[in-house]
Amino acid sequence: MEQQPNGYWTISTQGVTVRDTIPGMGKDAPKVVNEQGGSQSHLPYRFDLIDPQAIFALAEVLYQGSERHGEDNWRKIPINDHLNHALAHIYAYMAGDTQDDHLSHALCRMMFAVALEKRDVGNKECEPKDEMRQGEWVNITTKSDLEEGFFVQKNDVTGEIRKLIIHKP
Repeated sequence: MEQQPNGYWTISTQGVTVRDTIPGMGKDAPKVVNEQGGSQSHLPYRFDLIDPQAIFALAEVLYQGSERHGEDNWRKIPINDHLNHALAHIYAYMAGDTQDDHLSHALCRMMFAVALEKRDVGNKECEPKDEMRQGEWVNITTKSDLEEGFFVQKNDVTGEIRKLIIHKP
C-alpha cells in the first residue's frame, strides 16, 4: 500500500490495478499557448460538448434512484446487471413504451457500468463479502482499518477516508 501525492492510497492485489489518476490532469500535462499568448495545460477532454439537458436528466434519475434504493447503491451491482438494465430501457424505448424516461435510465445505467469499469472493480459477477458487495464504499477511520483488497480514497477537504471493496483478499 502506498500513499500518492494526491492523497489517494493505492493497493496492488492479485494483479488488480486501480486507476488513481486521471490522464491529462496532472502537473505533467502538456502545455499549450493560445493566439493571445496565454499558456495553460492541454485538456484532452471536451466537457463543453456534454449536453446540459442530458446531464439534468441523468441527475434526476440519480435523485430518484437514491431516494428509492439509497445513495451509491449502484456500486453494489455488477456491470453485467447495469448493462442488462440499460438494454432493457433501450428496447422499451424502441418498442414505444412511455411509462418511464427510458433513455435517461439507460444513460444512467451506462454511466454506472463505465464508472465501475474505470475503477477496475467491475467484475462481471460480484460475490457477497461479509454482508457487503464489491464496489461498496465503507467509511473507515484509521490506517489500521485498511486491508489488502481495498481501494482507499481520502477527501482532502474533510479528511474522510473511504475504502472500496475490490475483491475478496
